[in-house]
Amino acid sequence: TRSPSAATTATAAVVDSAKTGEIEVYVTSDINADISGTVTVSAARFDAAADDAPVVVASTDYAMDARGAGQVLTTSVDDVLAAVGASERSEAFVLVASTSGEGDDAQTSVTYLYLDDFANVALQRAAIETTVASESSRASKTMATITLTSNATAAFVYLETDHAILPGHFSSNAFHLLPGDKNVASVEFIGDGEFTTEELEAVLTVRSLRDTTKGIGWRDRESFKWARGSANRTRAMPATGVAGVAGRRVRRA
Repeated sequence: TRSPSAATTATAAVVDSAKTGEIEVYVTSDINADISGTVTVSAARFDAAADDAPVVVASTDYAMDARGAGQVLTTSVDDVLAAVGASERSEAFVLVASTSGEGDDAQTSVTYLYLDDFANVALQRAAIETTVASESSRASKTMATITLTSNATAAFVYLETDHAILPGHFSSNAFHLLPGDKNVASVEFIGDGEFTTEELEAVLTVRSLRDTTKGIGWRDRESFKWARGSANRTRAMPATGVAGVAGRRVRRA
């Protein structure tokens, strides 16, 4: 799924009300024209098997004035949990997809909503496979495409290189990766100078939240400080950093 910039699409903001048990979805458009689109709320389990598709809970069409904003959909936490057979908030999460435009002009943004602190979530160890494609050059910058798949749900997948050896930046980071070969994430690495595929592979590190929390039932509050704070501050958006090193396999396209 593409997540274009806000300048070219309408994005969804999600509010989870602990008092009412409702999930409210709002759409904000930065487009200088009236638009119409669809918002879909889906649910998934953290322990989902590979290629288990998220379950659609609710969906609605919307129409929005130029640079408009407003609430477009309401559903409940109970409906989300029931859709995937979960009894606790810690077992599931929410995906909200906002699509606007038609055909080749269609743009989709996806927002994740986490229903509980990650201290309470039984994250599985994810084996993330990374493929580095051949490098290319544009405007004096060298770039390479990195694709990632995982055998288990991976929260806050974070890529980095040793900046002292290979400085540069990634087009996206700290994202959620669903399990299975059908759920592929594609990220561009843009180097500050020239580099080869082999040089990128040698210094590329892939991390996820599971490697920080050390897995099921771990309750050390000091070690969970980062995970709790991140979940409380940014439940509906990616975190900005992850500690720990994940196991990964790198292969060349």
